Amino acid sequence: MLAVIFAMFMLIWMFAGIAGLIMSIVCFGYGGSTAYKIVGLVISLFLGPFYWLYYIVNKDYCTTIK
Repeated sequence: MLAVIFAMFMLIWMFAGIAGLIMSIVCFGYGGSTAYKIVGLVISLFLGPFYWLYYIVNKDYCTTIK
């Protein structure tokens, strides 16, 4: 049972990381600071799902369409 829970956690972690990477790339087409966009990309590459915390907390990141 513990192995199943661990496997599910790892699967969710992986998908959240991949979704964060895709979203950080999509945000390059939106408004906002280029520095924030680069930081978002780096966070998504190295920290995976923690990108979503950056996305929620930073209001100047990935704003309206250019």
